[in-house]
Formats: sequence, C-alpha cells, structure tokens
Amino acid sequence: MPKRTERVTVKLTENEKSEWIAASESSIEATDLSDLVRLSVTKEIARQNKEQNQGVGADFSELIDAMNELINPIENQIGEIKNDIRYLELEIAGDDHITSLSSEIYSLLIRVPNRDFIHDVDVTGFEKSDEELIKIKGTKEAFAEYLEITEKDARRALSKCVKDYPDAQRIINDEGKYRYFVVDPQAES
Repeated sequence: MPKRTERVTVKLTENEKSEWIAASESSIEATDLSDLVRLSVTKEIARQNKEQNQGVGADFSELIDAMNELINPIENQIGEIKNDIRYLELEIAGDDHITSLSSEIYSLLIRVPNRDFIHDVDVTGFEKSDEELIKIKGTKEAFAEYLEITEKDARRALSKCVKDYPDAQRIINDEGKYRYFVVDPQAES
C-alpha cells in the first residue's frame, strides 16, 4: 500500500460531517471517514472513465455495424458462388457422357509448348482439315459443331477436361470466349 502523505481539505456542514461519519461506520468497505472519501472518489473516477470509454465504444460499434452492412452482401454473394460451383462440380462429375466427351476433347486440344504461345496460333490464311481448325480455334462452339453436340455439353466437357487434366488450360480470346489448349513442353513451336 502506498504511503499517503498528501492532504485534501473538504469543508462540510455539521450535518454533512455527521452523515459521512455514520456512513463510514456502517460501511463494509470503508474503515473510517478518510477511507470512505477515498473509495467514493475512486468509484466516481472509475464511473466517469467507464462512461467515456462507452462513448468511444459506441463509435466503434457504429463503425462495425457500417462495415457489416458492406460485408454481408459480399459474403452472401460468395456463398451463392460457392453453391453454384458445388452444383456445377456435381453436374460435371456425375455424367458418364460428359466424362467421355471430356476425354475425346482432350485428345483434340491443340498442344503448345507454353501458355504464351497460344496467342500466336491463328486460323487465318491456312487451309486446314476440320480437326485441325477445331484444335486451333479451341472454343466450345467449335467443339460443339465438330462433335455435333450442344454447346452446353461442350462447355461441361471442356470444364471437366480442365479440372481433370492438369495440362489442359484455358484463356479468354480476343472475342471474349474461352479458348482451350494443352501446355506440352514437348510440343513443336
């Protein structure tokens, strides 16, 4: 316990002094009048600090509420996207026809030595067989037409292909469509 050497003088009426002494004598916390005054002042200071901190806390809670209003719609959208992905994965994984198409399409995909090389492969100015043109185009529309399947099945098979074969990849071409290919370091440039 720190040594108390400082004094504070408080002027009271006789009635106030009697009330304070009686309160200190009946108190279970205070041992005497000085102790009662110290405890009372300490409690008052603590109460004021608590009120000030609650004011700051209220500002933080308003900020947190505002942040939650911004975050909640994003979390909802992420949840919807995750559900869509799960649905698509189940749709792709559970269809033998799509699995078979995926394997066939994988065998048709153009092989390039690296991902950047696909931008240099172009269909213009060449006389190619249908299969070679399909490989070069590499779009769901091209595979759907060549294999005489729906674009939906072509898209599902291509998605499965990219998922099942690590070297099968896709980029977005100049027309904004996915273009599928296989990266094979042994492929000719």
